Amino acid sequence: MRHTTTLLLLALCTLVHGQFSAIGPDHEAVKGLLAATRAMRTVQATFVQEKHLRALKAPVSEPGRFVYERPDRFRWSVDGAAPLTILTAGPLVRVKENGTEKRLGPAEQRLYASINALVLDLVSGRLLDSPEMKPRYELGGDMLVAHLTPSGAMARRVQRMVLRFDRRTYRLREMETVELDGDRTVVRYSDVQVDRPVPSGAFTDL
Repeated sequence: MRHTTTLLLLALCTLVHGQFSAIGPDHEAVKGLLAATRAMRTVQATFVQEKHLRALKAPVSEPGRFVYERPDRFRWSVDGAAPLTILTAGPLVRVKENGTEKRLGPAEQRLYASINALVLDLVSGRLLDSPEMKPRYELGGDMLVAHLTPSGAMARRVQRMVLRFDRRTYRLREMETVELDGDRTVVRYSDVQVDRPVPSGAFTDL
């Protein structure tokens, strides 16, 4: 019975993986993704962030919202047990935790700036064809998948990233980040709006 179950699982895994085929950076789908991402002036979306931490038995799920405006304005808000908002406007980084703005020291400024730089590079499309990320792509069904493996400074924190895009609209559906210690974060996006006016105060009001 155990042998039969194992064979069935292997067959299922093969079937699921077989639904995707590897494509190169010159494929029309990849070119379309990069062109669409680089052309975006603003992006807004809601999301659910799911953290799988080794220290916890069950994942932690929190809703949130982000707003991005080219070239360097970004707002990331998570609503949960410990609400968090990170706001970047040019070189300025501000953070609010549990309803109170934090006074960031130099080390914290660098930390949050590096996190936001990662997100800005992702949203702007710079990460998707960066040699330091060793990107490879797969196509299957209605999905275009980008696998990113950091080789630069980010490799000290992140083992790999998997981004799943809608094949037709090139909207990001899901992003999975696996850290070196094995902790994993999955962010699922919905209500993605591109090139719409951003809310007043999005990049000034914490």
